[in-house]
Amino acid sequence: MDVPGTTPGSNVAHCNSNAPPPCLAHRKVSRFLTIGTIDLGRYHNYVKTHFHKFYNMPDWITHNAEAYDFSFGTRFHGNMAAWQAGVPALWLVHDSRTVELCDYLALPYIQHSDFRSDITIDELKSAADYSCFFNSFPSRLQAYLGYLEACGVREGLDPGFKSQVERWLPGGDAWT
Repeated sequence: MDVPGTTPGSNVAHCNSNAPPPCLAHRKVSRFLTIGTIDLGRYHNYVKTHFHKFYNMPDWITHNAEAYDFSFGTRFHGNMAAWQAGVPALWLVHDSRTVELCDYLALPYIQHSDFRSDITIDELKSAADYSCFFNSFPSRLQAYLGYLEACGVREGLDPGFKSQVERWLPGGDAWT
């Protein structure tokens, strides 16, 4: 069955008006609704119960801490929010900038091209190894603090933040 708004036999949208063509996600949802995979009511209920939108970080982090025990996917900041909530995360990288961020921060990731359709959650969880991150974090933190000092802003940092940072420096109590 062809997707409404596409050329028969293809998945390429066409449009005879000035309206933009439907996005790929819209076409996929339309296809599921059209072929009867899911009805509109079930789809709306799924969206209401599974899609979340946040307007501040504390709410996002709290939700992640309460709702999930693992996170993986292509969205860098979504995984960072989960990880900040104490939820292990694994990045599924699909572009060079995400690879560069994960490499620089020594965060665990797998290439999108290496992602298998039969991979299990347990396999993904076991790939979320943070040992490289924790081994490199103290030196990265020292470099960052050196940068702040060179810019003349280190002394102006919030005292609470400074005490937390000192815990993570080599010899700090976060490592004991």
